[in-house]
Amino acid sequence: MSLGGLFLIAFCLGGITPNSVRAQDQKADTTIDEARLTAYAKAFAAIALARDSAHAAFALPRNKTNEVQRDLRDKLHKEIDQILKAQGITAEQYTHITYVIATDENRRKSFEEILARLTAKPDTR
Repeated sequence: MSLGGLFLIAFCLGGITPNSVRAQDQKADTTIDEARLTAYAKAFAAIALARDSAHAAFALPRNKTNEVQRDLRDKLHKEIDQILKAQGITAEQYTHITYVIATDENRRKSFEEILARLTAKPDTR
């Protein structure tokens, strides 16, 4: 899957919501330094893995009760909070950076380059 596709999936799965997009100032600060963008990319990749794992758990037949589904959602939210905290990013900052990346082509390209470096698999030949 391409990085753009991964970003689109995260966008659709709640990395950013329509309300948060509307809440963003049209003249939002789009300057994000390399260190902050790298922390965001690390969080983004870790959150994508956490969501993949959670969605697999949601799909298991034994997890189809409302109580288990709620517990799995709570666990995912806590895991995302821990990921963000580990990268020194608040949920609001994450949403803002997601907005900037979605609306600023240069920042999006920088993000995709950083994400590609972070998620590249080592050559095992």
